[in-house]
Amino acid sequence: MRAALQEREDRQQDEDAQQHERDDVHDAERAAGSLLTRLSCPAI
Repeated sequence: MRAALQEREDRQQDEDAQQHERDDVHDAERAAGSLLTRLSCPAI
């Protein structure tokens, strides 16, 4: 019983870590896109 609970908890932690990684990648892509937009638009 305890092993099953531990396994479920480990799996949840793995999923949380993967979600954080995806969020970080998304944030980086958004920041890069924003930077590219600023660089490609001439300053007024």
